[in-house]
Amino acid sequence: IVGGDGITTVMPEEIKLGDTVLVKTGAKIPVDGIVCEGATSVDTSALTGESVPRELNVGDKALSGCINVGAAIKLKAETLYSDSTAAKISRMAENAAAHKAKAENFISVFAKFYTPAVVVFALLLAVIPCFLTGFDTKWIYRGLVFLVASCPCALVLSVPLCFFSGIGKASKQGVLIKGGCYIQTLAKIKAIAFDKTGTLTTGKFGIEEADEKALALAAALEQYSTHPIAKAIVSAYKGELPEVSDICESSGFGLTGTADGKTVAVGGKALMEKTGIDIGDSAGDVYVASDGKLVGAIKLADTIKNDSGSAVRALEAAGIKTAMLTGDKEENAIKVCRKLGISSYMAELLPGQKLESVNKLRKKHGSVAFVGDGINDAPVLASADVGIAMGGIGSDAAIEAADMVIMGDSPMAVKRVVDTSKKTMSILRQNVAFILIVKFAILFLAAVGYGNMWLAVFADVGTALLSVLNAIRILK
Repeated sequence: IVGGDGITTVMPEEIKLGDTVLVKTGAKIPVDGIVCEGATSVDTSALTGESVPRELNVGDKALSGCINVGAAIKLKAETLYSDSTAAKISRMAENAAAHKAKAENFISVFAKFYTPAVVVFALLLAVIPCFLTGFDTKWIYRGLVFLVASCPCALVLSVPLCFFSGIGKASKQGVLIKGGCYIQTLAKIKAIAFDKTGTLTTGKFGIEEADEKALALAAALEQYSTHPIAKAIVSAYKGELPEVSDICESSGFGLTGTADGKTVAVGGKALMEKTGIDIGDSAGDVYVASDGKLVGAIKLADTIKNDSGSAVRALEAAGIKTAMLTGDKEENAIKVCRKLGISSYMAELLPGQKLESVNKLRKKHGSVAFVGDGINDAPVLASADVGIAMGGIGSDAAIEAADMVIMGDSPMAVKRVVDTSKKTMSILRQNVAFILIVKFAILFLAAVGYGNMWLAVFADVGTALLSVLNAIRILK
């Protein structure tokens, strides 16, 4: 906080309306406010999904949760921390999680009726015939055989073990799962929605389109800047850089300097307007001018992860519809969807609109999983039937709200964990069917007098051991 006593450091909750807040380079903006001094670029990808940094000048609104990647700025606080954009998203995530439907545990529901029913039947089998025909130990024996055979130990043991094996298998694949019920839900998923920036893409810039001369001049000047866009331009140009001098960086606008004896300007539209350069119909993220004339424009794009395309194709081939929900511009969303073959997309979405979009997908397809990484994804991750966060570069809010966390940030891990979930549920159903068939067959034999205690022990311990061995196959 900048005040009469100089600069003081406070907790974000202590910021008052109207306070002047100093946001240093690399710091996260603590509250929403208006820039009152300085100009900079901010990384909004965690909040909006937009990959290209947004320029802020005096009078522009700065949102909490964004990271200042340019010069230090001062802003006038317009909200308290509790009412800031980041705090609202956190509350939205909490509310979404509270209303999330949890899958019912099959064993809990089954045991609620099965256990008392078989105990009562065993008691009746032992007692009622004795009242009708006189006391006979064979009815007591049949009741005991029935009781031992009906013991639900095999079910109680094998079902959780299948889930534990599934969780163990997923962890070997680099996916942490917070509970067995999420495996059960993921196995029934009909559609998966992906965030774009940081999920399907790396979140790092690449040059999509650029004139060679414009790129050379831009790289010559940008080598003296630490801006993320500057680094992308310099790494993209492989030729020999012209000699430059008199470099001047105007934060929030761009750079000017002298290259090969000519005055060169590299920056956004704001810099071109400031220096009186006409860009005409040229479209790009960075413009390059020499001696007052436009040389060319450079288009930037967020680079797609190597396995994003194969992950999408594999999911579509498995009958799972894919969609992309992003806060980035529609033109960027269209490009990524076309390259990856994603079924549908929704762009320029705020966190609340992402929630609505997931609900629409749920009505259309059924169970929906969402994969994301940013602060703005937290409410959707909490609300989706299964929320999957990118743990390597994901925000703390996203990881906390998610049901599963991918540690390697690989989209292909989504397909692998879907396969693991389906295999887990398949083996679980095999175990349940095997145990129930054996048990009910031996229970029938016990009731009519053809069963003995050896069969009852097999129905209990034998089926448990066989189902455990079957569950271990999930790990193979």
